[in-house]
Amino acid sequence: MIKLGIIGFSKNNGHPYSFSAIINGFNEIYFKKVGYPQILDYLKKKRKKNFFIKDLKITHAWSQNFKKTKLLCLACNIKTPLKNLNEMANAVDGVIIARDDWRSHKKIASIFFKKRIPVFIDKPLTLSDKELLYFKKYADQKLLMSCSALRFSNELKKIKSKVKNKNEIKMIIANVTNDVEKYSVHMLEIISALGLLKVNKVIKLKSFYKSFHLSLKSNKSLILNCFGPLIHIFNIQLYLGKETINVDFKDNFESFKNTLVEFKKFIKYKKSSFSFKETRVIMKTLIKLNNIK
Repeated sequence: MIKLGIIGFSKNNGHPYSFSAIINGFNEIYFKKVGYPQILDYLKKKRKKNFFIKDLKITHAWSQNFKKTKLLCLACNIKTPLKNLNEMANAVDGVIIARDDWRSHKKIASIFFKKRIPVFIDKPLTLSDKELLYFKKYADQKLLMSCSALRFSNELKKIKSKVKNKNEIKMIIANVTNDVEKYSVHMLEIISALGLLKVNKVIKLKSFYKSFHLSLKSNKSLILNCFGPLIHIFNIQLYLGKETINVDFKDNFESFKNTLVEFKKFIKYKKSSFSFKETRVIMKTLIKLNNIK
């Protein structure tokens, strides 16, 4: 059995709850108290057999707020809530840093890198070029995995099955909810997984929301729209020579579960299904987008 530690929280990010519930199952009575009804809603739609990952268990949890840590443990069947983060390093085989505030990632991850414990870090990994160099060292040592869960979504698998030749794709429109810093990475991850994220130039477009035109290699264009908090959307449109592929990414549960299975394999076999070079390109593109005024 691979024992995992879960680390949270960051504002408006329910990943500590969703990741933990998928691996450990959940207690509905306590889950109602955590404040993420939309997560509970999609968890309740899944059958019991959809939960749990063989040979994987979250056994320890830590956050900045011990009261919230205890509630997480009750809601997601985690045995040990911790007051001291350093205690986790002596008790687990791997760690999930389920926080999307990237400035916290290096400090937390370093505790486990020193102990040679593999770490999964929530997106975005970092918006610092200097930290990218730091993280590369540990990615090369097979101690770091970081990505958007949409990389392993069933919807992306369907796109790949339809697109036999990526050179047929001429234009991409990607639409995502919320801000550039934390959410555009979802779309960049998908485009990278399709082998298309080779950026020549980035231009900010005039719009009521954050909108960008990215000139890609091989004469391809990407328009990325970040709609803010009022519009909930995770959508990508691929324009090929003779057809259009329009996909909405809706199944968070399966995306998260598939990603957690990949992390289990990463811990067990010390192999990754994608390279850190991809992660670095995604982060560098995100840095460019975030810095455009």
